[in-house]
Formats: sequence, structure tokens, C-alpha cells
Amino acid sequence: MNNLPTISAVLITWNRASMVCSTVARLKACPAITQIIVVDNGSRDGTPGLVRGEHPSIELIARPENGGIAAYADGFARATGDLVFISDDDAWPEPDALCHAAEFLRDRADVGMVAFNVRHPETHEGEWGALEQGGRREDWYNGIGCGMLIRRATLAATGGYADQFFLYYNDLDLALRVLGAGEAIVFDPAWLVWHAKDPRGRDGERSIYFKARNIIWLGRMHFSGWRRWSVVANALLGAVRRSIAGGFWRAMVRGVRDGFFIAPPPCATQAGQRPEMPGIRAFLHRHSLIPV
Repeated sequence: MNNLPTISAVLITWNRASMVCSTVARLKACPAITQIIVVDNGSRDGTPGLVRGEHPSIELIARPENGGIAAYADGFARATGDLVFISDDDAWPEPDALCHAAEFLRDRADVGMVAFNVRHPETHEGEWGALEQGGRREDWYNGIGCGMLIRRATLAATGGYADQFFLYYNDLDLALRVLGAGEAIVFDPAWLVWHAKDPRGRDGERSIYFKARNIIWLGRMHFSGWRRWSVVANALLGAVRRSIAGGFWRAMVRGVRDGFFIAPPPCATQAGQRPEMPGIRAFLHRHSLIPV
């Protein structure tokens, strides 16, 4: 491990004391991880005390209230590793996979971030669906927030997560920022992260609202001209489809309204400035009404 970059693992939690303690134990079993930072998002179930009691060697940051993904910024600011493994309180990497991904970033200066193949530890169901088929992909444009390894310098240059997103598509925004900085993203199906997510999911009124608003923000933030409106139009269609499937029309309408009429977060590195990047072309092919 001496020649590997150092890795800081950053995860946030909210009212999941036993789960986060179990996840931290698994992270401590990964020899490539040199620092673990848990940010508690204002839990009311005694999470901070339990984490301190069971894992006194890790770094715990306790926030007074739930700020959504804004909590990650506290952890990112404390990270000291060459690389940052971005995770969640119910996800952990295969130790060998994390080592191989770190070796890959060590040897490829043109790559800013790698995305892991996220699967459920019991069902082995993958979260990328058909996208995970095949071998290593160097035209990747996305990440799942419980399984990304990014250079700390890249994280700082791109601004990390935009706090205003609160939930949903903050990981896609970060990936687009990385591509906008001129650094590639690589996905390898052999790099596994296990995600013990609740099978009931988070679909509901809040989910419909944030997904509608945030995907419109992404189009406004990263693209201009016809590309912007093609991405936004595709986002509108997606919002309508989700509402048809799950209901919550009012939440969808509010999300669309706020996506258009509330200014999106500032973006230091816009993906649209790098149309030659393979990852940007792949994003526009999949998320634009007019495929590129």
C-alpha cells in the first residue's frame, strides 16, 4: 500500500446509528483508506454518541440540523488524502476494488474521478442497469453518490457538491463539473461498491420535486444555446414521466417552476465548455432531446 495515493472516506448520516457504525467498521477494514470522516446531519437518535463510542479513532462532525448534501462540504474540508472516496452511511467498497481504482488514478493523470459499480449486497442488483454491461468505459459522465473516488485537488477546483441541490443529481452535477475541468471520468464494472439501500427507496413528493428542479438546473448551469434547451426539454419530459408513474403532480409542477425561476447554483467548470470530451458527448446523447 505504500505506493498508493492516500484516501479519505467521507460519508454523511441522519438517524441511522447502527447502520453507520456497521459501515464505518467495513471502511476500517479497507487498508487503502487512511482517514474516515463521518458527518452527522442533525440526527436525533443518538448517532454521534454511538459513533464516538464504537469508533473513537475516526473523525466525526456533528451538525445541528439536516442540511442535505451540504453536509458533505464539512467532510470535504476536513479531508487530507490525495483522493476522496465519497460514500453514504449504507455503502462500502470491496477493498481490492478500491485499491485498483486508486492505482488507476495514480497512473492516469488525465482522469479526475472514477465511478464504481454499485450493487446491493444481498440481491446483487446493480444501480447502473444496462449501462454497466461491457468492460471499462472511458466516456463516462456520471457517478452515484455512494461510490465515487475523486482527486482532492479536482474536488477543490470544481467546488464539490452544490449545497442548493439538497438531494438528487448533485452527483451528476459534480461529474459534469469534473468533465468541464477537462478531466475524464472512468467506470469499470470490476470496481464494486455494495449499497444496502432501503428497498422501499425514497420515491415520493420530495423526490419528484427535487428531481424535477435539479435536472432543469443542470441544463441551465452547464450548457448554453440549443444544447441548454435540448437538455432542459428532455428533463421536462422525464419529470412528466415520473409524475405519471408515481403521482405527485403538484410536486412536479413546483419543481419545474423553481427549476426555471430560481437561479441555479454558480458553476465553476461548465461541462458545455468542453463539447469535445467523450463524457460530455455521452451525456448529451443520453440526456438531450436532440441526441448528439
